[in-house]
Amino acid sequence: MKIEFDSNFNKFSFQEKLNYLEQLLNQYPLNVIVTNLIYHDNDIIEVFDLINKLKQTKIFKNKYRLKNPELLSLIINTLILQNKNKELYEYLSKKDKITLDKIINYEIKHNTSFSKTKMCRSFLNKETNNKKVLNYDDSSSKKVNKTKKILNKEIKSKKVKLGIGTIILIVVFTCCYLLVGSMYAIIFYYNNHIYPRTYLDNKLIEGNSYEEVNNYLKTIDDGLTKEIHFNNTNDSYTYTYEQTGLSVNTKNVKEELTKYKKLNGFKKIYEIFFKKETKLVINYQFDESRYQVFLTELQSKTEVEPTLESLQIINGNINYKKGLDGFKLDTSNLKELIIQSLQNDNQDITLEGDVVKTDNRLNVINSKVSSFTTEYLEYQRRSINIRQAVKRLNGKIVYPNEIFSFYKTVGPYGYPNGYVFYGEYVGSGVCQVSTTIYNAALLLNLPIVERLNHGAMVPYVDYGMDATVYSNTTDFRFKNNSKYPIYIEASADNGKLIVNFWSNENIIEKGYRYQPRSVKIGNLAYKTYLDTYYNDELIKTTYLNSSYYYKGK
Repeated sequence: MKIEFDSNFNKFSFQEKLNYLEQLLNQYPLNVIVTNLIYHDNDIIEVFDLINKLKQTKIFKNKYRLKNPELLSLIINTLILQNKNKELYEYLSKKDKITLDKIINYEIKHNTSFSKTKMCRSFLNKETNNKKVLNYDDSSSKKVNKTKKILNKEIKSKKVKLGIGTIILIVVFTCCYLLVGSMYAIIFYYNNHIYPRTYLDNKLIEGNSYEEVNNYLKTIDDGLTKEIHFNNTNDSYTYTYEQTGLSVNTKNVKEELTKYKKLNGFKKIYEIFFKKETKLVINYQFDESRYQVFLTELQSKTEVEPTLESLQIINGNINYKKGLDGFKLDTSNLKELIIQSLQNDNQDITLEGDVVKTDNRLNVINSKVSSFTTEYLEYQRRSINIRQAVKRLNGKIVYPNEIFSFYKTVGPYGYPNGYVFYGEYVGSGVCQVSTTIYNAALLLNLPIVERLNHGAMVPYVDYGMDATVYSNTTDFRFKNNSKYPIYIEASADNGKLIVNFWSNENIIEKGYRYQPRSVKIGNLAYKTYLDTYYNDELIKTTYLNSSYYYKGK
């Protein structure tokens, strides 16, 4: 596991480094800290000093009960794994004989990686010269040296003047010994180690011992019963890997490793020197039904539904509640994260997701901007239809650039929606509601998209100022061309039908006022105009439409 050290770590003082390592000890295992410390700090003497000092801290004593030989062995073998042979050799060479003997004896007794190195054997035989330490058997080198001595002896005894051909022969002979000896040493090394360019779950494992890889596979097999923590900002949720529906099968990998170990010489040479790469894959599978049960439960604990904003007009007062954002869990790569957690010693998973934004747009509504009233007779049956339409209309919000449709809002005008028969058809009376909205919209100078007058004149509004509707064939529509939403408040009580438009006070520029009027142009014909006033002075008159009736009221 790689730790992202502070970029200024190597500039820290000794005490600052020690304090930094104490903080890491709260988050990571000791072997991980040692591995990363050696990687980041090239001063091996300081590494040993830091770990020795760290051992004396309270947090170390609470977490570990390591004795000095065990701690020293951990550092030594970590250096071997990171190929820090030269640095380790220099460090051990400075130790006195008694201390060095204790170290060597401890490593051999516990059969560590260091105990199997030539360096260890060298110190054991008291060969403390500074020659380069190799990681493989040097039998070939001994053979070459022996060959050189024999040749030198023969040359001196015979006092033969060597020619160029003889020198070349010696060099070739020596190189052959070196090559054969080196190949033998490499092949011998890979009897117990993973071949080059070998990957396990996309991780390079070349040079690892078979024992190390098998231990890792056992950890994976045994890890399904362990707990995994899913963390978000405020909470942590705990499940076992089995509860997530995960299962693993390492059998195929173990079989492949056994097969490689039993290869004969030529196939082994091919695998070591010529094969491009070998990819070993552990079989991870999810039981989909168990995974869905786990996922549903996790979502219920972590996800938050957004709360929509709301607005009501109660007794002339605006009652507004702001909407709240929600949270949607991102599950697109959750399975991969669970597998990675199992591969990395039960590493916690940080849950991520998306904020589900709530669009708060009604908070700009602050005043009544238009109102129109018509009257009706309560005792007439059509009043039922008026109240039914008002019920559906009240609270309707028309957002900027939206086109309001009367039919889509209060229709269809039939029995299933509570409308009754009156006069000539079911729903008679809803036209008075559409007419009242029409006049309220004109007071705001809103564009009228669709409007048609009645065939006969109606008594509840000036002639030419009505707007009829009929089923889905004749509709009344207007467009909100402002930048503010419009809330429609409608009521029908005691013979009065009132439609109020609520919006932002700036929906009409200050000083402006709009007034519709109709002008008779014939016996049953009228033209409708909209007058624009600025500071109560008429500045513009706009023609709206013409209305032609076939009979009077």
